[in-house]
Amino acid sequence: MEYKESKFNMYVKHHNQNFIFNTMHGSLIQVDAQELPILEHFHQELVDHGFIIPNDFDEIEYLKQKRIKAISNKDALYVRILTTSFCNARCYYCYEQGLKQENMSEDTAIDIAKFICSISQETKFLNICWFGGEPLLNPHVISIIINYIKEHHINQNLKIVSSFITNGSLINDEIIYNMVNNWYTRDIQISMDGYGNEYNLIKNYVNPNYNFDLVVENIKKLIKTPIKIRVRLNINRENFEESKQLINYFEKVTGHPQNFKIYPGFLFDGENNNNKQIIHIDEFTLKKDFADYLNNHGYSCTLSTQRRNLGCYAGRIDNFLITPNGQLYKCAQHYADKKSHCLGDIYHYNDIDQKQWIQDDLPSKCFNCICLPLCQGGCKAARNTHLHLQVCHTTPKEIEYSVHLLIDKMNDK
Repeated sequence: MEYKESKFNMYVKHHNQNFIFNTMHGSLIQVDAQELPILEHFHQELVDHGFIIPNDFDEIEYLKQKRIKAISNKDALYVRILTTSFCNARCYYCYEQGLKQENMSEDTAIDIAKFICSISQETKFLNICWFGGEPLLNPHVISIIINYIKEHHINQNLKIVSSFITNGSLINDEIIYNMVNNWYTRDIQISMDGYGNEYNLIKNYVNPNYNFDLVVENIKKLIKTPIKIRVRLNINRENFEESKQLINYFEKVTGHPQNFKIYPGFLFDGENNNNKQIIHIDEFTLKKDFADYLNNHGYSCTLSTQRRNLGCYAGRIDNFLITPNGQLYKCAQHYADKKSHCLGDIYHYNDIDQKQWIQDDLPSKCFNCICLPLCQGGCKAARNTHLHLQVCHTTPKEIEYSVHLLIDKMNDK
């Protein structure tokens, strides 16, 4: 059998040592300089881990088939539900500014639960992300939807998992009890914007009793539960250094519990074009500096080096964002695009409009990109909305950075 080198081999020099990382298989191998090029120094380990492949194996076609299968896979269903479009914070960068504000009614909640049951009859795993606005302004409908699905779903063995995207200000003992015991909560994302007063200024809560100190106390309560807490630090130029102070503060007051993670959410061009403090997506040096700071303080910050089968949840059939009045969109960016039309509602939706989101229509540049197995085409909304979004959120420089961290971790063992 004749062989060729994988097109997804990344050559990395680390402290004068040679490594190859394969983005298709997540494989990493150290090689001596005299073993290069690898095709001339064939051994079975290179084949076993995907660095060398048979001549007739088409890696691009293989990834395409993975995408096509993932698009129509109904074993798992992801639904993002807005319990409300009201929010108790007034962040300047919020992409929902100008959208209609409304709360979900109890009747709509029941109808949403019925809709989910109807589209998930083949589903084994249901992941509901509670979103807003601020989802905890209207928590009653969460119980209505989950209780209805548990009672009426055709698959009584259906596994339900909840996640929340919240500012964390409304978390209290009752909410935590429901999250742990009734809402099947696996993880919570809490967004934070700088340290102390900087946070208060950016969040600009309607009620000043909601503030930085309260949110930190709520996070400390959550850490005592089995729920995974992910604190997203929204980073721009203005609060870049302030956010480092926040990392120091969390390290002091929470330490490094296993269910607690901090990660950066960089505000890129397109998320708020009127703000000069945003960070351009190509500014790798800035992003690396912040990632280094997190890693040096014990909070692992690295890209996933595992292959993905689909670019984003919006590309899978019947994965929807559902608004408080039952309208259907494919994702939060689609909802935020004031020039786009919804796909219908929970009573009737246009399957034809959904097709543009679930087509396997990657840009031609993707097929020559070493990142393809790790991003599978990136953000669908960047191609299907009028927003100025970046398609690529995975770059070769960021992968190489993650590989260096992976090598260091292996050497520490």
